[in-house]
Amino acid sequence: MKKHPLDPAAIRSVRVKTYRVAVDVTGALRYGTEDEAKFSLPWCFAAAITDGAVTLSQFTREARADEGKLALARKIEVVEDPEATSLFPRRVAEVEVTLSDGTVLSEKVWNSNDAADPAVIRQKFLSAVQKTLGDEGADKAADLLLAADSLSGVSPIAQLISVA
Repeated sequence: MKKHPLDPAAIRSVRVKTYRVAVDVTGALRYGTEDEAKFSLPWCFAAAITDGAVTLSQFTREARADEGKLALARKIEVVEDPEATSLFPRRVAEVEVTLSDGTVLSEKVWNSNDAADPAVIRQKFLSAVQKTLGDEGADKAADLLLAADSLSGVSPIAQLISVA
């Protein structure tokens, strides 16, 4: 859905069609605790649409109390797609967004190898540790971890973490 910037107010419904395991584990709207929200596709989709990203800040108590995000999450249905289930362990999903004017936006995502873009991984890491390590410390930690296989030991990483 990155191809189509979405206005949460213009969304009538969202339907996520995916494999059975994803439906069973993450298909229900749960947001009572941080962990419940992290394993709730409706919550994560609502956060992504509303905030433009899904980081740790979308799972705080305050974020989970956001009525707008919750209203959108209630419009999201996660259902099994038999084709996606037959392809498991490849992770396949199709997302259909129906807008208030009746327009339907649809995109199928094939994630067969679970290889994430290194830039995406770095950004997720930074968003997770910046609050603790600060911007400079987070950048340094990311650089060290990305170069971990060339370090002579873990002392530089341990030293950076122990300062936090």
